[in-house]
Amino acid sequence: MRALAILPLVAGIACSSNALPETGPSQTVRIEGAGSLSITPNNASVELVVPYTVAQVWAVLPAVFDSLGIPLNTLDANKHLAGNAGFKIRQRLAKTPLSRFFDCGQTQVGPNADSYDMYLTVLTQVMTDQRGARLATMVDASAKPVAFSQAYSRCSSSAALEKRLHALVGQLIGAAAPKKPL
Repeated sequence: MRALAILPLVAGIACSSNALPETGPSQTVRIEGAGSLSITPNNASVELVVPYTVAQVWAVLPAVFDSLGIPLNTLDANKHLAGNAGFKIRQRLAKTPLSRFFDCGQTQVGPNADSYDMYLTVLTQVMTDQRGARLATMVDASAKPVAFSQAYSRCSSSAALEKRLHALVGQLIGAAAPKKPL
């Protein structure tokens, strides 16, 4: 029996914030006939500085998460931390196939992200920056097949979800800003 191992890569930019979760535990993958490999996930966040105040960004974050179909279960006003610390999902996030956001490997049928049960963590922290507000978004994803009893395996983020979240912040603040008369 041959073992197939899919090694996840987690894209991101290092974050200096201490409110977002640190790197997770190591995972050992055994490859029959080749030994084993230890993988330490990198839960680095994707960051963006926007020309708005922390208060402006914080005010629209609940609507941003709602637009993306991510239920809020974390809303810490003291740390300006919002998101969901862990939820299960399958096939789509709002109307978008999960494979647009995550790589969980592929079978002959198609991307695993679109057919596996997934467990996601999506957290955004807003911090003050000299140029405005800095958003640090951390996404962690794991998936497992629906038809088989096995543990969740890590998936990698394409950073598309993080970028979409950041783009929505600007759109919602721009829509809420008072229009200047002509």
